[in-house]
Amino acid sequence: MDSVKYLLNYYRDLVRRFEEAGVTVSETIKKLLDECASIIARMRYVKYGDYVLAEDHNLLVDAVKKLLQVADNLSQYARPPEIRAEYALYTEYVEERVQGISEEYEVSAWSAEEEVTGISEEYTVEVGS
Repeated sequence: MDSVKYLLNYYRDLVRRFEEAGVTVSETIKKLLDECASIIARMRYVKYGDYVLAEDHNLLVDAVKKLLQVADNLSQYARPPEIRAEYALYTEYVEERVQGISEEYEVSAWSAEEEVTGISEEYTVEVGS
């Protein structure tokens, strides 16, 4: 979740820098950033032992998708070589983080499933005995 917040703030700062340089940034990008902020505001932190709900995972995926749309839309402004290079680095970073987040959630979901299975086996009652 912190990585998604970081990227949102990074893109907002990038938009601000474009505007300070006299570049008019499309309203689509600003709208996507606002939508992403709204999604992030609904996300919750989970800690060890908490169940990762489908809603938790879906909010994270939705936020990452919005950030990828922002990155795609911002690429049209990335004409100077230094900005293109910076964009390429952060696109690579986002892809690595998305992969890492997916792996973290797979482990969490597996652990939660294992715990629920253990509990249900512990409380299995035979009917008709």
